[in-house]
Amino acid sequence: MKRRASLDELPLVPTTRLPSKTLLYCAFPRGGLDGTVAPTSVELPDGRLQFWRAPPAESDGYRVCEFSLQRSVTLAHGRAIDDATVRHLGVDGWCSADGTVIVLVEPQSTVRLIDDDKQAGRVQATLRDMWWSQAVSTKEAMRWRSSER
Repeated sequence: MKRRASLDELPLVPTTRLPSKTLLYCAFPRGGLDGTVAPTSVELPDGRLQFWRAPPAESDGYRVCEFSLQRSVTLAHGRAIDDATVRHLGVDGWCSADGTVIVLVEPQSTVRLIDDDKQAGRVQATLRDMWWSQAVSTKEAMRWRSSER
């Protein structure tokens, strides 16, 4: 049976916490991860994946995907660490010293895809947003029609 590490045995690593719904960005090749036709949905690879806090500059060969954190995450702050140390420390990944680059060890259970082809100047509306905007415009139209009479 494995012995659990005591608090004295754990290395001291500063951590930072990102709240749920924090937006993160990742770049994928336009031809898909294996170079074939671009997928209709983004399949996250197994293992660690690098994200940015701001969308990277657009490139012809890559598409920028926008993700949202499903839950808050705890990150080791300021240095790159391996997967075993991440699990040993009980954190979800690590971030750079300035906080702009984030690496999650198991992104499949942590992030949700918001926009699979983020483009500057455009906003991706979710189905819920579209439904609410339609409901509001319908109510306003009914109010306008009733005021005409």
